[in-house]
Amino acid sequence: MTIRLRLRGPAISPELSTPADVSADAPRSVIMYGIEEPVKVCARDSLGIDDVLQGPALITETVSTTWLAPGWQAIRHESGGLLLKRLEQ
Repeated sequence: MTIRLRLRGPAISPELSTPADVSADAPRSVIMYGIEEPVKVCARDSLGIDDVLQGPALITETVSTTWLAPGWQAIRHESGGLLLKRLEQ
């Protein structure tokens, strides 16, 4: 059986805001299952060109989050992309 449904209505744009006591640039950390140390949370916009971030870390953006596992590093390229590299064991 196949059921198809089509809805139409006015589009609603939600208003999203950052709580007043939280800054995107403020250093933060979280506790994650299976990781013994606190995990750094870093806003991608706060990383400068050629900045190096060591894992474990979470790199947050408006539309995504990048998990940087232990033993990995991220370098922000001049193009704005993140270059992820596994460190030698």
